[in-house]
Amino acid sequence: MGSIEATFRSAPLHLSANADTGGVMLLMPAAPGYDVTASADVGSVSVTVRRDASSGHVIQARADVGSVTVARNWAPAKAGGQSR
Repeated sequence: MGSIEATFRSAPLHLSANADTGGVMLLMPAAPGYDVTASADVGSVSVTVRRDASSGHVIQARADVGSVTVARNWAPAKAGGQSR
C-alpha cells in the first residue's frame, strides 16, 4: 500500500517497483536506454525515458490503483554520486 517515489543519479541494472494502492514515480538518469515494462490496472502510464528492449538496465514498474511514471531525472549528477 502507498506510493513509491524514487530518484536515481546512477542507472540501476535492475529495478522493480510495485504499488497496490498509490502511484509509482521513478526518475532516472540519462542512459543509452532502458528496458521498461510499466503498467497500471486503474491509472495512467507515462514512460518518457529512452527505451531499448536490449538494454542491460531493466525497469519493471506497476500500480494496481494509481499512475506509473518513468521519466528522466534532469538534476545534474554529482561526482562520485550514489544511486538511491
